[in-house]
Amino acid sequence: MLAPLNIAGIVIIAYNQVCCNHCRFCSAGKKRFDDISFSQFVKVMERFLEWKEQTNKIDTFAPFILYTHATMNYEQSKAYRELCARGGYRPLPLQMNGCIFMPQDDMYSLLERHRRAGYDRLSLTFCGNRSVHDLWAGRRGEFDFLLKIARITAQLGYHRQEQIFLSKSSIPVLDELLDQLDELPGEHTRSIYPFNYIGFAQKLENERINSDDLLSVPDKAKPYIELIDGIHNEPYRSESEWITWVKKNYDNDAPRDRFLGISLSEESLPQLLNEDCDKIYDDYYTRSFPSKKEKQDANIKVIKERIKDYKFSGLYEHMIEKAVWTWQDGTYYISYHNRKPKNDNILMDFLHIDGKYNKAFQNYSSALQLFILLMICISAVKTLIKPKVDEMLLIKGVVFAAFLFFLLWETRSRYLFDMTPLFILLMVDGMDTAKAFLDSFRKPKQQTEKQE
Repeated sequence: MLAPLNIAGIVIIAYNQVCCNHCRFCSAGKKRFDDISFSQFVKVMERFLEWKEQTNKIDTFAPFILYTHATMNYEQSKAYRELCARGGYRPLPLQMNGCIFMPQDDMYSLLERHRRAGYDRLSLTFCGNRSVHDLWAGRRGEFDFLLKIARITAQLGYHRQEQIFLSKSSIPVLDELLDQLDELPGEHTRSIYPFNYIGFAQKLENERINSDDLLSVPDKAKPYIELIDGIHNEPYRSESEWITWVKKNYDNDAPRDRFLGISLSEESLPQLLNEDCDKIYDDYYTRSFPSKKEKQDANIKVIKERIKDYKFSGLYEHMIEKAVWTWQDGTYYISYHNRKPKNDNILMDFLHIDGKYNKAFQNYSSALQLFILLMICISAVKTLIKPKVDEMLLIKGVVFAAFLFFLLWETRSRYLFDMTPLFILLMVDGMDTAKAFLDSFRKPKQQTEKQE
């Protein structure tokens, strides 16, 4: 049985900042940074912030720029902090690892701009002393560059968060590293913790520390060893210790708080910009469960809760909204699926989601879709007035069955595309019916004129 879940917030992770390192433990793995502009990032964030403020479904919304967001300019830095404030989220410290090497004066100017934008915290991550760190970071000179940044931040009044990865390679050089860090000026906090074993770090099993390795950690380093990310005020525990602790302290029936993680990428951008936020929320809620059985159980539980909360009137309104969302889109979601066109031409100006004339294309398509639906309705009315068993009745039955099915099932406008031939036939029938109806008004008039 699933424990009750409380979705406390949403974290949108943007992999759009350039990282100059080639870390052996990179959590992104083979994933490269996407060509997502900061303005696109802001658009997505504002959509979800408005949704959060209107629905009150979540308490916290965290726009999370991964890796070296220190490369943002002053305007971007300020805008990012404002987004975080609206979402009820304190932005992470400036991530300095992986920044492009630059002269001291240029780095000073960069950090000064961020300081004026409101940043007062900065993060530096070390893998060991100079030789060990540069090897793990995949860039010679990274260690000395971080020390230079640390001295600059002390002059500007930053609080420095020093993070040290604990591995078999780092343990022998911890004393040397801590001595070097202790010589740096400025306020700081410090934590030592293992790699996050995702991405490339999954291949570093030979570097994973065990209980015996902990015994060889220098006494000077032990006060800084913390759980995972240094913010939980929990001591580091080995996996065997964690199993024992969970069995003793964890109540499987107790409600759990969790955050939904959404990755902002070239693939997800069209969905995040255009799809209803409620639907995106439901989509990622389902994805958050690891197995098919857990996904099904969680969805059934939510469906029961929503039907109970909706009652009849709410369920009716939901179905109306669902029908409109499915049937009003005359583009059949083509702009969403056409996100990576092979050619850049005038046609793409209409079809692509960011095309110059895409709005005009959407308006035209919606108007055409409205006309088609109107003609289908006229055709259906004719059948109700003068029932006739023929092939057109069968087609109308199929379309009506599809309408009912999409009221109850997962739906999207693109699901209607396969039914286009049926829509055309019913549209023509409706146009013939409308024409015959209008002609009926003209015929008596023409007969009267002939009699005169």
